[in-house]
Amino acid sequence: MRLTIVEGNQLIFVAKAQGARRGLRYDPDTGHDIYLPATANGLCWLASVSEERALELVALQGLDRANDYGPGAPRTLRQLMDQVEATRQRGYAMAFDIYEAGTSAMATVVRLAGSNDVIGSISIAGPTTRMTQERMQAMAPALQACAEALALASKGSPMFSRR
Repeated sequence: MRLTIVEGNQLIFVAKAQGARRGLRYDPDTGHDIYLPATANGLCWLASVSEERALELVALQGLDRANDYGPGAPRTLRQLMDQVEATRQRGYAMAFDIYEAGTSAMATVVRLAGSNDVIGSISIAGPTTRMTQERMQAMAPALQACAEALALASKGSPMFSRR
């Protein structure tokens, strides 16, 4: 599980919890900007803002980095916006072979307590063989409940009181 916060025009990974202690593990690098079109975290954030704002955020990063990611990474603006719209409709993002071949992830936004403001996102990732569409659909309520618990925890936080 990975947690991000929104900082200006970027999502930043701030925490992670690794489930697997041995065997096949998914542990992507941290410490760099999150390429929004190629992550479930990015897709859910883009789906939480207006189409105009989503296009603005994508324009800041461009789509030219898509070739550095998995085969499912959107390579055109239309492909990306179709994924963003599907995320809006579903209420959470599902990404298959987007960040890296053989990995899949799901994510949902975390909102500031008592507000509609998005302060970050939370995601779950793993091997595509285990993170199937059916499995993600089954896990979605738990992921969304976790996001709601984080939203409640943000209440009164000095970090978010300035927003």
